[in-house]
Parts: sequence; C-alpha cells; structure tokens
Amino acid sequence: MKTKKSPATQVYNELIGKVDCRRGAPMGRSNVGTKEDANGKRIYHRHIPLVCDGAYDSGGAYWGCGTPLYVEFTLDMSYVNYYRNE
Repeated sequence: MKTKKSPATQVYNELIGKVDCRRGAPMGRSNVGTKEDANGKRIYHRHIPLVCDGAYDSGGAYWGCGTPLYVEFTLDMSYVNYYRNE
C-alpha cells in the first residue's frame, strides 16, 4: 500500500524534477518571487542532496561544489528560493 506524500514533499519533488540535459546540465535552477510574495503563507525549507561528485541535484541541475544547498518555498510556488547555508 502506497502512502500519500505530503503536499510539501510533492512540491519539493516538482522543484527538483528532471531537467533537459541534452546540451549539458543547466546551471542551477530559477528562483521565483520574493519573500514579500510569501507574506501570510507558510514557507517550507528543504535540504537538497547533491549527487554525482557533490555538484548536481537529483534532477540533473549543476550547482558546483560548496556548502550545503537548500530550497525554501511556498506550496503555491509563488516564492521559491535556492540558497547555500554559508
């Protein structure tokens, strides 16, 4: 029996979904909106594990090596911010 994933997990999986790498991996992913766009909404935070030499996320986007990578987002994706915890 499959368990239903939480809405935050579903959005996170969408945010780090597979990217088109036919012409090489894209550099990171796009941020969306500002914290003001998230006013009154819950902001979720997730760590993004980097695989393949510690430089790519599981969807294939290139982030380079460095400090841990995180994403914060709202469920409606009006605010999405990728950042490193430095």
